[in-house]
Amino acid sequence: MYLKKPFLFISFSLFFLYAFQNKKPKLEKQSDKIKAMVQEKIDNYLLQSKRECEEELIKSVELKTDSILMFEVQRLLKKDNIKIPTKPIKPTKPVLKESKE
Repeated sequence: MYLKKPFLFISFSLFFLYAFQNKKPKLEKQSDKIKAMVQEKIDNYLLQSKRECEEELIKSVELKTDSILMFEVQRLLKKDNIKIPTKPIKPTKPVLKESKE
């Protein structure tokens, strides 16, 4: 009985030391996994927001170019294709000579 108590104490203390030693690397591994997952989510979010910004930019540019093209088409349609000739320059008045009769 005298040998049982120290043996139990030593065995339990070794068990707890071993158990707590192994948990530290597991926590570090989990921490690394968590950091990797968080970084992946951040990368996905940035990529998604970049795509959305590009799509909005493309839509706004398309609207502006469409409006410019429509303006040009309307301007060309309103323009007459028949050219009106310019007015001729009037000649100067001839000087009338008085007759001597």
